[in-house]
Amino acid sequence: MELKTLALAIGDLKAMADPPALYGPNLYYNPATRDTVSAWTDGNRLWVLESGIFVPLNFTNRQSAPKVVSVAPGDKLQIILGFDYTGPAVSGAQAYFGWGYFGFIGNWAPTQEIWVSFNIPANPSSTPVHQEQSFTFTIPSGVSPGLADILVQVNGGSPDVGQHDLAYNLGLNLSSGIIPRRLRRVKPTGP
Repeated sequence: MELKTLALAIGDLKAMADPPALYGPNLYYNPATRDTVSAWTDGNRLWVLESGIFVPLNFTNRQSAPKVVSVAPGDKLQIILGFDYTGPAVSGAQAYFGWGYFGFIGNWAPTQEIWVSFNIPANPSSTPVHQEQSFTFTIPSGVSPGLADILVQVNGGSPDVGQHDLAYNLGLNLSSGIIPRRLRRVKPTGP
């Protein structure tokens, strides 16, 4: 049973003047990035059309993992989420830590997940200050061996920091924890 650490950085965060909103029937505008995209909502999240497939807008920042962490049942996995912040103090921001699997159309099926509430101190300087949040999971027994995905996210708060997420595809290598026994050669008996 070991402690494995994975540090992830989501980049710069700034408090938004206005929260993202839907304008018109299918037009989404984010004042933080000044991007406008066509999107559809199911009442829970926004969806965008990418390559002929609807993908949840909040899971479009998916990358191949630059580092794969190998874990076995009983190991502890510490995920550190780093970001650089400029702006007023934010209370009640949310950090999401999870690992699991992305489906074919981008749907997220977590194996373990948690939301953590935290505050961000004011930084009126124009130079961003690095901040970190972390959470440690204990890998449960009975997980299927193979590769899994990792998702981290920061959102909400007052004032709102918007939604920033980072999904690492295949960033976790799960082993069964079973160590194969060494086979011994035996001489056949009989005629």
